[in-house]
Amino acid sequence: MRSLILMLSFFVGCFEGFSQNLVPNADFALYSTCPYGLGELDSCLYWHSPSVASPDYFNVCHDTLSGTNHDVGVPINVFGSQPSFSNSYIGIATWAISPPNYREYAEVDLPALEIGAQYRVLLRVSLGDNSSYATAAPSVFFYREGNVYQTTNKELPFTPQISFTSDHITDKVNWVTISDTFTADSAFKHMIIGNFNNDVNTTRSPLPSGSPTTYYYIDSVSVEKIADPSYVSGGDVVHSGFALFPNPTNGTFTVQLPHGGTAVATITDVAGRTLSTCAITHNLPLTTTLPPGIYLIHLTTATGTWRSKLFID
Repeated sequence: MRSLILMLSFFVGCFEGFSQNLVPNADFALYSTCPYGLGELDSCLYWHSPSVASPDYFNVCHDTLSGTNHDVGVPINVFGSQPSFSNSYIGIATWAISPPNYREYAEVDLPALEIGAQYRVLLRVSLGDNSSYATAAPSVFFYREGNVYQTTNKELPFTPQISFTSDHITDKVNWVTISDTFTADSAFKHMIIGNFNNDVNTTRSPLPSGSPTTYYYIDSVSVEKIADPSYVSGGDVVHSGFALFPNPTNGTFTVQLPHGGTAVATITDVAGRTLSTCAITHNLPLTTTLPPGIYLIHLTTATGTWRSKLFID
């Protein structure tokens, strides 16, 4: 089991830098000018706001500027404290008590998506320390052409293709990884992240302290084409007797093999990239260090093969 843990850790770090992510500046590390204060998302290369609301850009470079008060620094800033692997991230308000229906959004341009292809959309979010309410994670809207800029600071009149979860993201310490898949029915070239519901349709969870707002940090945004869509809709059982449980898993799971014995297990991401290959034994609990998300596991024995989705939450 220890060898599997080490192997997965190694391959995740090795392959992460060769991602086929279509989102430019996905970790927000690149900027035109170091942000001096709030509302400077346009300082982050390739990112901008599709409305008059003012999303924020946080970068460790801010702390080197004279006369600043860590308003948009990393990890400490006006909304709390949150470290980042790339020393940068953005932030948006998904709800505020005033003004009514106030919303912030972040937009980025993409290479045209392939019509009919399936894509995985992933981002990491964390609730700002000063938020006294939590909402569901921000949603994602794709569109193809034109300028959708709105002269409003309220919710945008679009229906998102991706609404990750109805669960309220309350974690103020860790980055919560959320992902989902969708089929592109147009050659989408633009993506907007935010809450597209008005106040009436935005459910909230009260928290012990903070200001009457919901503010989420966002990091590590990705849109990746899925190499084999049949895996996402469910793997075919080629040989009976295989089982995987629990699934979803928090990282520890058990593989049941037909008639006991051993198998070769290969774990890939939904884009088809191999993350690990190793030998496993019947009913031996396994533990991975992969981050939360959707993966594919392929099991091969001398008498048959089996494949399935593996959900890590």
